[in-house]
Amino acid sequence: MKIGLSQSIINLNGIMHDATAHGWYETLTGHSLFFIPNTLNQDFNLMATDLDSLILTGGEVSELRKSVELELAKKMIERNKPVVGIENGAFTITEFIGGTIDTINNHDSMDHPIFYHREVREVNSNHKYCIKTLPESCEVLCLDYLGNPESFINGNIAAIVWNPEKMKEPWIPPEIAYMLKI
Repeated sequence: MKIGLSQSIINLNGIMHDATAHGWYETLTGHSLFFIPNTLNQDFNLMATDLDSLILTGGEVSELRKSVELELAKKMIERNKPVVGIENGAFTITEFIGGTIDTINNHDSMDHPIFYHREVREVNSNHKYCIKTLPESCEVLCLDYLGNPESFINGNIAAIVWNPEKMKEPWIPPEIAYMLKI
């Protein structure tokens, strides 16, 4: 499977660089990875046709990155191909489908429990936001200890609020792992 991964934009000494967390190499072992350039000057139709799925990764957010992610996500959704948002990508997807996000305290740079059906899992948290509302068509897969959605699925669109690629043993809800064939 060819999986597209969005990238953070990092400024080093005045030069802009695209960057992806190394944890994705292990998390997506066995798949071909394509790293999405942060430029609007590219053929999103061709890219969406070529990719099997898209992951909007976590990390730093910029207007350019968000524009690139949303343009490609729209093209993927038009083709009924999976789009999964991770951490900040989850918030981008949530707003894109009509959900809302809010700020949250005590959720940055820490681990915390989530609830997947009747199972408790420990995940990381590297953000200051939470999902507040989702369209009725969404199936919430995981909740945090405050009752906020930590993961959802809606057809071929899904989101995970934590960073599985930064975990010692990456965990992705089975419904989403199935979409990505991992």
